[in-house]
Amino acid sequence: MMRSLMPALAALTLGLGGCAMVTSETPWLTPETGGARLKTGWWIPDEADCRAPRNDRPFRRWPACARDGAVLVRDGEILGMTGAPADVSWTARAYVVGLRAPVVLQMRDADEGTFYGYMGLEPVETDAEGRMTRVRGWSGLCGPDGFRAPWSEPTPEQTVERRLWPGLAWGEGKNSCTAASLAALQASIAASRTQEGNERGYRWLREARADDFASGGR
Repeated sequence: MMRSLMPALAALTLGLGGCAMVTSETPWLTPETGGARLKTGWWIPDEADCRAPRNDRPFRRWPACARDGAVLVRDGEILGMTGAPADVSWTARAYVVGLRAPVVLQMRDADEGTFYGYMGLEPVETDAEGRMTRVRGWSGLCGPDGFRAPWSEPTPEQTVERRLWPGLAWGEGKNSCTAASLAALQASIAASRTQEGNERGYRWLREARADDFASGGR
């Protein structure tokens, strides 16, 4: 699983421990039905406690919070990294953005058989071409009981059966869930935004450069 971009993107590619997320074996959204795009290039956390890297610095010289939280967006793909800065490998996952109120981002994960994960986006800023350059994002969760899946070791406050948002059903092993309809998917993602700790900001930084991937140098 790749690290970060939004706990959500992290969760899709990324993977939130103990988190039961909405998934599907076939896509709800297709490029033909997609809408706005994320601007291509580097995206980093948009949080007060994460210092933005200087534009003249290559990726490997960024502050740790920005580097570890970064993803690289290409046309129709989001790339996340694994490994240390000196030995990074990248995994690409196809994505589609569609629907409204909220905007839904669908990402394809093929690590352990193909499945699709979902998150909500609120566009905060766009460029002159309508591409998103700053967003708030959150994971599409299965229900209102926080991040823990039913199979996770419960805390004393989590002894009841995990609840689902309307229109969702547990998948095999109850570590994910599926939506009965596109409307149920969208409603569950809208509801997931209310869960504490499930929303973060991300922003476009700049286009990728050759020196971002070169070894050595400044």
